[in-house]
Amino acid sequence: MNEIQHQPRKRIDRLNNGLAHRHRAERPQDQAASGPALGVDAPVFALVVLSPEGAAPNYAESSVLGAAKRLQMYHAPEQAVAVLVFGQGPVDPAAFQARGADLVLEAQMPGADPLLARSAELALAQIDALAPAHVLIDHRAGAARALTLTVAAGLGAPVALAVRHLDIATITTQSQTARPGQVLEQAATRLIELQDGSSEPWVGPCREARCRSVFAPQGQRDPVQIDDLGQLAGGTTALRLDEAEFIVSGGAGINDWALFRDTVAALGAVPGASRVAVDAGHAPRETQVGSSGAIVQAKCYLALGISGAPQHLEGIARCDQVIAVNTDPNCAMMRRADLAIEGDAQAVMRALVDMLAEDRGGSNVA
Repeated sequence: MNEIQHQPRKRIDRLNNGLAHRHRAERPQDQAASGPALGVDAPVFALVVLSPEGAAPNYAESSVLGAAKRLQMYHAPEQAVAVLVFGQGPVDPAAFQARGADLVLEAQMPGADPLLARSAELALAQIDALAPAHVLIDHRAGAARALTLTVAAGLGAPVALAVRHLDIATITTQSQTARPGQVLEQAATRLIELQDGSSEPWVGPCREARCRSVFAPQGQRDPVQIDDLGQLAGGTTALRLDEAEFIVSGGAGINDWALFRDTVAALGAVPGASRVAVDAGHAPRETQVGSSGAIVQAKCYLALGISGAPQHLEGIARCDQVIAVNTDPNCAMMRRADLAIEGDAQAVMRALVDMLAEDRGGSNVA
């Protein structure tokens, strides 16, 4: 009987994580003085912007550098990671070589205290010049958050705030929302603000960390100005159902869908629908609530004319408060509701719209 010889399975390590055990015990001074050199014109895939609080990277910033390096090595191994440093003294390249930086941009700031506006101008100038695919900033209170928002305003681009996990392969982010326990998962924006500990520091070979001085441009970009215009009216319909805190859903008991939409707008809610309403063509598919649609966790869920199929009840299981309006007091939705109103949904909607219009001193919605 021949003995079967087992061959070792080939392991593909695209993120250099296999080097962790070898390099975790090594100190930067034990490694080479500088890592692999890049071409002068090597494109920058990821730019890390460190908050203007010092030139040496702390653990939080090392975490952001680690995420940037893994992102670059996975998607563009021939490109580079650059880090923009706002410091008052000379930068020590050794502090960045073991942390994955190929290029260190030393921001030359006039005066003893870097101003937010000047820091943002310099960051925006480097983003314009390098055109990185992603810009990562460490999430900390104070100057770092203000810098993130100012850079986002200058770019006129969205930003993923307080990201606690960055999926390297799919480039998706997970952010903690204002509601405890609720996590928002979405495709990563170009500008990402990472929380401390969202990624391990880089543990691969040392990089070159070539230093270059950069200066804020003079007169090339209009100064960033942020005006507080207060809360925007409406706009809740643009929210996804799994992000919404107040949802008004309609079902088979709705026969006036124009009035339903008026009610949703008057209440400032996000519209939802039962599967029956969606299948009948009264509401778009993306508004369907339930196990076959969206699983929601709103603070308040108002169900109008929805009897409460098991799939729909599963979709609203995490909602804090459920209000149901139905002509059948014994239906599943009325039994599930924290507040059950027996009556016709059209009459309740008309009363709500008229009452809100009167409270706001305007005419009711026709």
